[in-house]
Amino acid sequence: MYHIKWDGKMYPCVSFISPHTLPLEEGFQEAWDRLPDLLRDIRYPKKCASCECSDRCNVCPARAEAETGSFDETSEYICSIVKEMAARFDIS
Repeated sequence: MYHIKWDGKMYPCVSFISPHTLPLEEGFQEAWDRLPDLLRDIRYPKKCASCECSDRCNVCPARAEAETGSFDETSEYICSIVKEMAARFDIS
């Protein structure tokens, strides 16, 4: 999957603000082939791995980056919403 924004940059989805490739400069196939390599080291924040709500949380790395400016940080705002929903609706 990919998304090309108004400025010609190719992203893995519409939510990402980085990383990107440049299909208009390097050619579509080259840009498409390089995209997975740019994503290889992006992981969920370590805090999310040990969270009791990790199986209920729908935060993707792109959303974490948009909220915090980093793929490695968690959004306390999003965490609080997920934990409140889990407690309120007894989501197991």
